[in-house]
Amino acid sequence: MEEQNTIKPIPERKILLIERDDQYFTPLELIPEDYSDTVIRFARQYFKQDTECDMFCQNIKVRDFSIWHHEILAKKNILLTPYSPRHILALHFNQADEVVANIHGRGDFNMVGSQICLFNLPEQMHTVPVVTGKQISSFHINIIPGCMGALVREFPELKGLLSKKITDQSEPLNQRDCTTNIAIQLLLTIINDCRLIEDQAECLLRRCCVSIFSNYLCQDATPACEKRPVDDDTLISVFHYLRENVDLEKPLMHVAFLFNVPGPVLAGAFENMFYIPLEDFAFQMKMLKAFNCLVYEDTPLAEITRRIGLPGEKALIVAFTNYFHCDPLFIRNAQ
Repeated sequence: MEEQNTIKPIPERKILLIERDDQYFTPLELIPEDYSDTVIRFARQYFKQDTECDMFCQNIKVRDFSIWHHEILAKKNILLTPYSPRHILALHFNQADEVVANIHGRGDFNMVGSQICLFNLPEQMHTVPVVTGKQISSFHINIIPGCMGALVREFPELKGLLSKKITDQSEPLNQRDCTTNIAIQLLLTIINDCRLIEDQAECLLRRCCVSIFSNYLCQDATPACEKRPVDDDTLISVFHYLRENVDLEKPLMHVAFLFNVPGPVLAGAFENMFYIPLEDFAFQMKMLKAFNCLVYEDTPLAEITRRIGLPGEKALIVAFTNYFHCDPLFIRNAQ
């Protein structure tokens, strides 16, 4: 008896737009309730559903940054095809199990665990095989290469972008393996949980994007440390203490005394673990608290200055404006 040849079905190709400008977004009332908990109010939603997969994409554009969250559920084997209609740099956060992408002209690239990678992506198609039943959750922040100079002039902490060699080849630009730490995760949560709109949302989310890129660039440029002089549990406790106590006038001196660690030692270990200087993180927490007080509680400026440990209203206005690049009184009144 002759053997019968079994022909395996070719997986259906599904285009995943990782950047777009069209206006064909999906009205909220047409998005299934299964996805209602993940809807970002300020985002534009794009939902597609067929017999092969569900694809729910959300996009927020805040001037220089384009934030994307994709959720894909494969009902059959599919060949997911990420595509951008123009050259972008995409800072990608793996939020699921291992994903293997075939990058055009480069070959397979594995995204594992909580890995972060900055991709140089010219206008080319890439492929990601997805098997039946697998769900992909992808989060990335895009910038246009031509915008880097203006971004760095406005936010000098992003100067590491200018060291990245941008070519016509799709490729990862990391110097070393980078992962999502709790300082970045805090900012990602703020983005995902944002229910603001218009100027208030743009002010907050743009600053979050800058801080995320800054954290990644610091991590990418810092050699991995085999052993820090302060144990990780203590550093995590310091991190959470600074989150909860934003009124400290001299944060480093305070936590160094409280946790019985010399200030310079604590500062160096904190930055090596979280890729943001301790004093900068404490200031970031003050500013995020000030933003929440302004927008959600309509707290008087004098009371905000007391809550976050600044000497007066003028100091608050200057600090807020320098951090968010927005006037606090304008943000309070924006709707």
